Amino acid sequence: MSSIEVKIEEKKIEEKKPPEAIEVPKEYRVYARVIEIMTGIAVAIMVLSLILYGSHALPPYVTLAEIVKYWKLASTKFWMILKGIRIHGYDWIFAHLAHADMVGMISVLFLATACFVGNVGLAIYAAMRRDVPLLMFAVIECIILLIGYLKPYIIL
Repeated sequence: MSSIEVKIEEKKIEEKKPPEAIEVPKEYRVYARVIEIMTGIAVAIMVLSLILYGSHALPPYVTLAEIVKYWKLASTKFWMILKGIRIHGYDWIFAHLAHADMVGMISVLFLATACFVGNVGLAIYAAMRRDVPLLMFAVIECIILLIGYLKPYIIL
């Protein structure tokens, strides 16, 4: 084997080395862990909803035939034509939890609130470390998310 071939082989071996570990700051890991837990809970609720829907253990609020028939409509028209209701806010979901397809909506709420809960966890972590800039960031983020969540109920 020539020296050029040996150098090429050495170069190939060097290229295959695994990358060095990246140090992720603890505050990122705290936030990510909260998001991971919330997502896991949401997926479990989705699976439960699918089982309840597929097994007919709970009746559906909207049948599959109705979904197919009105699928092309905007959501506001869909609900108005199908159930005669105007969707506003989130409380309508809780009023229909006796239906399998509405149980799945709880998972959507878990996913929608995951960032808020993650920022609450981040705020607690920042307060324990007396990290004022991080605490301010997390609190401001929580306020912004709360305004977004409560917007359907706020008259501006």
